[in-house]
Amino acid sequence: MTVKAKRFRIGVEGATTDGREIQREWLVQMAASYNPTVYTALINLEHIKSYLPESTFNRYGRVTGLVAEEIQDG
Repeated sequence: MTVKAKRFRIGVEGATTDGREIQREWLVQMAASYNPTVYTALINLEHIKSYLPESTFNRYGRVTGLVAEEIQDG
């Protein structure tokens, strides 16, 4: 079975649109401690999920790992 993998930026440190603040240390801790065998994060559409195989709101993938790094492009 071929595995497709693509990296996505899911968060950056700093202020959020709803007034909260994401701290750099939180991102570093998440990347260091994420273990998909303990809890596998799944990628869903708009926080809605369905168990039906042909649903528009099916699961689109699994998070296999996290990386915390400095943004280099811009």
